[in-house]
Amino acid sequence: MKNIPPEIYYAIGKELPNKDRKKMRATCKFINHAVESLVFSSICMAYCFFGDMVHIRPGYLGYFDPFNGDIFRHVQKIKIIAVQQSTSPLSFPYFGPFIELDRAILKYFIPLLQNLRDISIVMEHKVPAWFFEALYPSLSSLPHIETIILRAKNEFYPPPCSLRPYVHAVVLTRTWDDAACVSTRSFLQTTPAVKTLRLENGDALVHLDSRRSVGDILGGFGDHHLGIENLDTSGFDLLEDWPSIKNHFRHLGSLVIHDNLDTPTGFWTCFMKEGAHRTIRQFSVKPDPRLTPHACLSPELWDFLWALEKLEFIQICVAFSNSAEEREMGESQGNEFYEKFLKKHGSTMKYLHLTAPMECSWSITSPGHLELLVAACPKLVGLTVFTSHVGGETDMIVPVLDQIPSLPYLKNLDLSGVIPSLYRTEQERFDINACYREKEEALKEVILGYKPMDPKVFEGLVINSEKSCVFEFLEGAQGFTCNFGIPHFVRTELHFG
Repeated sequence: MKNIPPEIYYAIGKELPNKDRKKMRATCKFINHAVESLVFSSICMAYCFFGDMVHIRPGYLGYFDPFNGDIFRHVQKIKIIAVQQSTSPLSFPYFGPFIELDRAILKYFIPLLQNLRDISIVMEHKVPAWFFEALYPSLSSLPHIETIILRAKNEFYPPPCSLRPYVHAVVLTRTWDDAACVSTRSFLQTTPAVKTLRLENGDALVHLDSRRSVGDILGGFGDHHLGIENLDTSGFDLLEDWPSIKNHFRHLGSLVIHDNLDTPTGFWTCFMKEGAHRTIRQFSVKPDPRLTPHACLSPELWDFLWALEKLEFIQICVAFSNSAEEREMGESQGNEFYEKFLKKHGSTMKYLHLTAPMECSWSITSPGHLELLVAACPKLVGLTVFTSHVGGETDMIVPVLDQIPSLPYLKNLDLSGVIPSLYRTEQERFDINACYREKEEALKEVILGYKPMDPKVFEGLVINSEKSCVFEFLEGAQGFTCNFGIPHFVRTELHFG
């Protein structure tokens, strides 16, 4: 730490005004932690490039004086987001203050994380090459790296060969021309540790002539096969060229399918013949926007879902429709699906998403769904519920919370309920604040009264709120995530040791 230049020492630890740091210190006392003694297990840093300048916002690091005490020696996870300013919400005025530094932060800060085990690198659009020329050598010097996750959009800077044994997850969004297919295949051939693969081909729905098969990327490996356990594709046809790629997916445990009108008949039947229904533990299907609400629950897909033997997680999002008749049909089928499916597979379910994205019409939490969930899924560890989608009403919150104590093993709870944008168009500001007060009071009551069978505190809690001070009922929490409801504001995560 003695070698850290004074300007970096100052910028990281003392960027915020004293009054803001005092406010944060007072807030943290609600959870019986003093700021100086907080032990972080993860960090999120955002880099925003424009011209020759880089803005760095190290997540919540700016709230503390991190070099007063060796609080970074316990950090095991870090997420680095690198984006262009012109395409980034990070330049939004609400997101400040930014810390203006140069590339030296990578040279001086990363080596402090001597216990770092997991790193996620997000590359959005055109990131300067010097960023990776500085980052990758810093990572190579760390002794305990176990997992590297790479997310790239358009531009992709693969790590050096010395780091590739630790690259376990790859997410690529590209224009899949011949050069991109060849370069990606070459990278994967020299990165055999990849277990999670997500390939996105966003142009396929717009320009049908740009459609590629996964075989264009993964074919031609010879006798060397990837051990893909988690697969997510978008705009690709998995069935095409299946004989050349199926050996990459013998151990598939998680599958995300983006169903579309071009999904060929026999797709799901083929998956069953290959035995995928015996290994898949997590399943998610997302639709092509052109589909009607009920189209992706085809009989063939239903048979595949019904045959799954070890399912622990399920998420199905259905496309929105302007037709009231189609929405009603989709909602009816969705309710029937939940009832039948949970009764069959509930005994093995550990993670469940009951969410209602804005484009979805039927996956709406109701008291009936929750009563069924509690009865059918006694082993749930993680639960995500969207509590107030119907008409934007908050009266859905209490029925959700009333069921939580009946899930004895629940450790992770994600409550995404009040969406400020829904209210601002129809209600006065006073009513919005009243909704938040009502929700926070209900949350306090339930969480403080939570008595699990196996006495463990919540490991994760997510709250959608405009207030920044919602810590007072989180005593003992190991993790906390707050989505502040500000446009373009990304989640800020605090992890307590």
